[in-house]
Amino acid sequence: MRTPSKNLIQLLSRLQLCTRRDLEQCQSAVRNLAQSLPDFDSVWLDALVQRKVLTAWQANVVQSSEPDKLSLGDYVLTDAIGQSTFAGRSRLNNQAVAIRRLESEVDKSSDRVYAQLRRILERLDSIRRAAPASICLPEHLDMADSIHAFTTSRFVDGWAADDLLVRGGRIPAAVVVEIGRQLLEAVSWLEANQLQHGEIVLRNLRLQHDGAAVLVSPFIARLFHPTLSFTAAQRLRDVETTSPELAGTGAGVDSKSELYSVGCVLWQLLTSRPVFLPADPVTRLMKGKEHDIPDVRSLVPDCPDSMARLIHSFTRRSPQLRPASCEAALLEWRQQRCSGTSATRLLLKRMPDRSFQRMTRAKGNAKSRWGNGLPTAAAVLLMVSAFVVYGMNRGLVPLPLQLTRSNAT
Repeated sequence: MRTPSKNLIQLLSRLQLCTRRDLEQCQSAVRNLAQSLPDFDSVWLDALVQRKVLTAWQANVVQSSEPDKLSLGDYVLTDAIGQSTFAGRSRLNNQAVAIRRLESEVDKSSDRVYAQLRRILERLDSIRRAAPASICLPEHLDMADSIHAFTTSRFVDGWAADDLLVRGGRIPAAVVVEIGRQLLEAVSWLEANQLQHGEIVLRNLRLQHDGAAVLVSPFIARLFHPTLSFTAAQRLRDVETTSPELAGTGAGVDSKSELYSVGCVLWQLLTSRPVFLPADPVTRLMKGKEHDIPDVRSLVPDCPDSMARLIHSFTRRSPQLRPASCEAALLEWRQQRCSGTSATRLLLKRMPDRSFQRMTRAKGNAKSRWGNGLPTAAAVLLMVSAFVVYGMNRGLVPLPLQLTRSNAT
């Protein structure tokens, strides 16, 4: 009878990743995978992934030198969403949650930041029911130990906006109209409650399979980094939508800087390229101070004039030239008859299953014998990504993602 090692059994039990019954049910899969070879622990992990008891990411972490990273308080991490953000489930009720680790951002001001965040959460408890569906608010701040902290919120499934653009297609204007309305509803609600998101970028915009757009991860970035300075530590992905008045001035985020970020995100969705083509983050920030972002119609001639004019007004380098408030911008945007999410839903139905995409390209996935086709898929994806990056750096604009299937044979 094939059995995993005692160390693996103890580890899986301690982390509450699976039960002995789950292992027993994997025996036939292990026989098929191992055949005449020894049933190494890696084979058992492959079998658990095949039966969807574990995710490929969990199996990889289990085999690493720090498997205990899968456990965080009352939660088990199930997948990596970003550098410090993870999907997880509660051990208490098995509810899916999004978890953001804060220990990488800990410094001497951590106690002050945690106190601020607790005050925000207390305010949210009385108003969160009135929040629009397009904003995902943090629900809890927990301490893993005396130093490490994390926040939890509901898990928003679907595509991150930068995932769609990596595929090489710009988003059709009809879809951007719907996304823009939902983004502006989110920032308008925050504005009405004297709150700001602080990190409106493509990776924090998630598109659900029903077409709903949701803005995630509010507050954290600017609580830990309230001002922006010109330093070598800046990353381009963190300043791509930063308004000019925040760079090197000591100014904090406000409604007009949030509106600039929204405009940049919509511009990027329409063009599938950065608003400027810089060599480094500092150059990007300097360009934003010196020039308005180009009219989107110079790259996307079929963009409706009314949408192009609004995006241009959102992204003026002078805050005084932007709309008076996020609420005023939302009222103007709604004149485009942008109710519903039918165009976004239609587009997303044509996307490949996201779990397959994540499996083929997520960093450090477990190597499975049953996944012999994965290296080929990953190689194709890398080639496509390299072509996209080359095209973006050359200023080329990819063709739009289509809402309807081609009639060509």
